[in-house]
Formats: sequence, structure tokens, C-alpha cells
Amino acid sequence: MAGYGIRLERNRSPPSSGQMLAGRRYWVSAMMKDNDKKNVLAVQTLRNLIMGSTLMATTSILLSAGLAAIISSTYSVKKPQNDAVYGAHGEFMVALKYVTLLTIFMFSFFCHSLSIRFVNQVNLLINTPPDPMSVVNSEYVSELLEKGFVSEHSGEQALLLGDASPALDIWASPCFPVFCHHGPSALQLRLCVW
Repeated sequence: MAGYGIRLERNRSPPSSGQMLAGRRYWVSAMMKDNDKKNVLAVQTLRNLIMGSTLMATTSILLSAGLAAIISSTYSVKKPQNDAVYGAHGEFMVALKYVTLLTIFMFSFFCHSLSIRFVNQVNLLINTPPDPMSVVNSEYVSELLEKGFVSEHSGEQALLLGDASPALDIWASPCFPVFCHHGPSALQLRLCVW
């Protein structure tokens, strides 16, 4: 951590998130300035962002629906295999683990849906004709786009936490499915009680 701080002091360059923010602000102002020539480019670029968010939101809600089906089922699929789950020594703990995963996936869905909302607003406002008396200017549209990107990033991080995290999978699932999903890296992080 100290080495990273020293490197930043020496280089004095903004981090990549700051560079991306500046690039998005410049892109919005360039698209709004040359609106007659670049209106299709702006709409198509934003449409691609919306499609990516829609895919991730669909993935999140499908995982949530699958977990909800497991939680509400009366079958023995939700019971641990001979209590092979670390810390799961009762139905309450197993239910708590599944509800935690369900909450993470629902949060991811909410963030992606919010991102779609913000990018849709940008999609509508980026092609407005410039008017000095208008409230809609490139700063406002840039702020909306940044809110969309922050929501998208939060949703991706939540989805990765819920779906691809070996530690969370080991906490919530028996060892064998985790090994099949994460491979040899799961052996190093294995906390299962056989």
C-alpha cells in the first residue's frame, strides 16, 4: 500500500478511474457539440451499454429466482450433505446462507436496473439541440452517465461477489460443487469439515 502511494506521488497521474471519468466527460461534450454528425454514434454506443447492463441484470435475476426456488423447496437439495458445509449445523444457518446470496444477487439486479435507467436518460438527452437557456448541458448529461457507470460497476462487483467468489461459495455450498466450479484454487481455500 505504501509503495502504491509513493508511486502516485512520483507520477502524479490520476488513477484509471479518474482517467475514465475525464474521458467520458470529454466524450459527452464532443457528442453534444457535433450532434448533427455524431448522433447515431452516440445512440449506438449507449445502446450497447444498455444491452450489457440488461444481460447482467437478467443473469442476476435468474440466479435470484433459482436461489428462491431452492430456499422455498421442500426437497432435500437445500440440506447440506452430511453437514459438510463449514458452519452449517442446522437448517437456520443454511437458510441464512442462501438468503445472503439471494440478497447479493437482488442488489446486483437493482444496481443494473438503475444503470439502465441512467443510461436511457443519457440516450434521450445527448441528442437535444444546444440551447444556452436550457438546463440540459454537457455537465448534466455527464453526471447522469457517471451515475450509470457507478451503478453498473456496483452491480458487477456484487454479481462477482455472489457468483465467482470461492470464499462465499465455500461458505454456502458443499465442497465438491465448489471444487468443480473453482478448480484447484478451491483446494487452497478449502474450509470444509469432512
